[in-house]
Amino acid sequence: MKFIYVVKRRDLDGLIPQIGLVFPSLDTCADRFGRGFFLERPHAERDPEFKQVIPYTVLWRDDEVFVFERLTGGGEARLHNLLSIGVGGHIEPMETSGVGVAGRSWDMIRAAALREIEEEVHVDSPESLVLEYRGLINDESNEVGTVHTGVLFFARLPAGTTVTVRETEVLAGHFEPVQKLIAENGEAFETWSRHILDARTEAR
Repeated sequence: MKFIYVVKRRDLDGLIPQIGLVFPSLDTCADRFGRGFFLERPHAERDPEFKQVIPYTVLWRDDEVFVFERLTGGGEARLHNLLSIGVGGHIEPMETSGVGVAGRSWDMIRAAALREIEEEVHVDSPESLVLEYRGLINDESNEVGTVHTGVLFFARLPAGTTVTVRETEVLAGHFEPVQKLIAENGEAFETWSRHILDARTEAR
């Protein structure tokens, strides 16, 4: 049985929006997410009283962002054929290795983010992967969103860095100018990516 990290929905009251992107402090996030625990994944997937904590990292190269297309061979059928600008995945018990109690929630989240990047893509300069915390994503308007909350990171890569997807039967990917993605933002993108692109539009 697979276990994943969750937080009770009531422990996130006042922190996450119904829909969209917010920017609470690191200390606030560490406190709230530190109240979580590991739960059987089948239970977590069907019970909206728990929110699965998902690190979600956008890979930047200058003014370009790496775009993923989720193919039909992937495991999450609800996301098939949608575009995404983030690498995301669950926090698993392995992320607790070597993590002290004081900062365990934040250390776990960052460790899971780096593991997901390593699993999904090959970066030819992995030492350049420095994560910048950029907010929390939530969307209660769809089935996937009701049981997940995203912790958004940006990873800025040096010019010329090559990134390729590892599992080509489930993912395709390439860099696109972020302004082009903002202009094309819509139904082709999964909802978290839409919220990030909307926020970039508002910041211009």
